[in-house]
Formats: sequence, structure tokens, C-alpha cells
Amino acid sequence: MSGDTVFPEWIEDGYEGIRSNLSPAGAKSVDRFRVQYGRLIQELQPLPAQVEMYEIYQITPKKLQGFFPDAFSALAHCCEYMVGYWFYRHVYKIKSYVDGLNYSLDSGNWLLACTCLRNIFEEVAHFDLYLSRIDRTASKITQLEKNEAKRIRQGKRPPEKWIKDYIKCDLEIIQNLEKAIQGSDFDWRSWLQRCLVDTRAESVELEILKHSESRKTHINDCIASMEKTHKKNFFPHYDLLSDMVHPNFGSNTLVIITREKFTDMFGRVSMAGSIKNQEAACWFFEIASDTMTEPLSIASRNISIVKSLYGAFQSRAVRSSSAIGQLLTSPRSDSKRLN
Repeated sequence: MSGDTVFPEWIEDGYEGIRSNLSPAGAKSVDRFRVQYGRLIQELQPLPAQVEMYEIYQITPKKLQGFFPDAFSALAHCCEYMVGYWFYRHVYKIKSYVDGLNYSLDSGNWLLACTCLRNIFEEVAHFDLYLSRIDRTASKITQLEKNEAKRIRQGKRPPEKWIKDYIKCDLEIIQNLEKAIQGSDFDWRSWLQRCLVDTRAESVELEILKHSESRKTHINDCIASMEKTHKKNFFPHYDLLSDMVHPNFGSNTLVIITREKFTDMFGRVSMAGSIKNQEAACWFFEIASDTMTEPLSIASRNISIVKSLYGAFQSRAVRSSSAIGQLLTSPRSDSKRLN
């Protein structure tokens, strides 16, 4: 994207014509949509082509004792890993959907474009729900550290309740993100056992190990949370997008090029999978603009927030291996408390 160019070239070249053929509300909405879509693309541009990070399969203090000096350090590093994995998983999925949307707009594949928009909508809603939880818990950690900062600098051990609250916050983050990352209602264990039966046994065990028993988070719960957080109605927009991708009236309209009525009984219709003309673009933007403007804005905002949040968790993981970790685990062994 360069300058004011956001959409593929053929849409940008005809943008004023598309805009002038929309309803008055649609014309305003498409401008807002274009701005927010451009901002999201800009937010994703610094994303590296790939990221490599360590995975931790057994997130329990007992399993981690051999790798970290104490339970507090183990939990802090696990939180760092979980936040990082959750963040990158999200932005790479968003990037994939945006790439798909750009391709579909360029080729005039409006059904694929609406499918990509609905996927973006669901991904944003799911991430927003868990961000609200993680951000709330991270604020508790910050406040706890602030409350005891002076005592810790003086080398004094915090009260027992403070230590328990501190541990509880880490466990809340780990449990929430485990569900966010791995939650599913599909029986992956049985499927993997069937599909990988001819491979090496250790490969089967490794894949099953990654499978979580956590239930999925229903998209309606995510949208309800997004409505509560951002004080806007999102369910009507999601219902519209769903009709545009399911085998219903909405999706049928996306493959119609033209209709010609002969009489009250007969006419002619032209259909195609890709329709690269202004009329089809107008119909798409009339549907998509108001529906997606706010979710795109939330997507950009959340990516920016989690970049900072991840940095804070990385810094805390480093600190936990130094003075604060030693202080919290001496003179008593608190790792036993977490088992």
C-alpha cells in the first residue's frame, strides 16, 4: 500500500464512481471502511515473514522445575510464551485473511471477499474477548508489583496473601490463553490416532500432546463480549455477513452479473464466480462497509495494545529470574504450593 492506495488498482481507479452509486449512508461508510482497512494493513506491514519461538508442552510447576530456578520464574516465562504465541497466531491469521481479501477484491470474487470479512470478524471478536481478560489480569499484576515495590527493593518478603494473589494472576493468564489457543469441540485425539496410525509412534504422541481438552469459545460469546466492551451492536452485522457466505439469499446475490426482465413470467440472468465490474463492487461495499468498519478499527487497536503487553511480559520474565524471583522463593519453597 502506498499513499492513499488501499484497494486493488481497478477499485481505486473507479472509487469515486463506486462511491457516487452507493446510498448516502453507504458513501460515508465506505470512506470510513477504507480508512480503517488501510490502518490495519499498515499495522500488519512490520510483521516478519515468520517467527520462531520455543513451545512449552507441560505448563505445570512440577514439570518445569528442571528448567527454571523457581516456580515464579517458571510461571512468568510461561505467561510470556503464552502471550507471544497467542499474539503471533492472531496477527498471522489476520494477515492471511487480509491477503485473501485483497486477492478476492482484485479478481472480483465477492463471495470469497465476504468469506474473508466474516473470518476477520470472528477472529477479531475472539481475540478481543481474551484480550479484555488478559489485560485485566495484567493490570492486577502491575498493581500488585506497585503495591510491594518498596518492600521488594528493601529485600523484604511480601505478605503471604500477596504471593498467593500474584500466583493466581499468572495461572489465570495461562488458563485463559490455553483455552484461547487450543480450545476445540472437535475430537482431534481420535482423528489424529486414525490419520497418523501409519507414522512413527512418537509423532502420534507429540500431536496428541498438543491437543487440549478445553472446549471452544462460542462465537456468540465473543460477539456479546465485544458489544459490552465497545458499547456497539455487532450481532446484526455478523448476521448479515453470515447470510452472505452461507447458501442463502445473500450469497446467491454475489454471483449474479445482470438480470434482464422480459415479462412478469420470464427473464434472463447472467452469473459468474468472478465479477469485476462497478455494479458488483457497489453491492459489496454497500454490504461490507458499515458492517466491518468498527471491527477493523478494533483489530488495529488490539494489535497495538498486545505489542506493548507482550513487551511487558517479556520484561517481567527477565525480572523474575533475578532479585524478585529469589526473594519470593526464600526462605520457604513456594513451588510446592503450586503443585
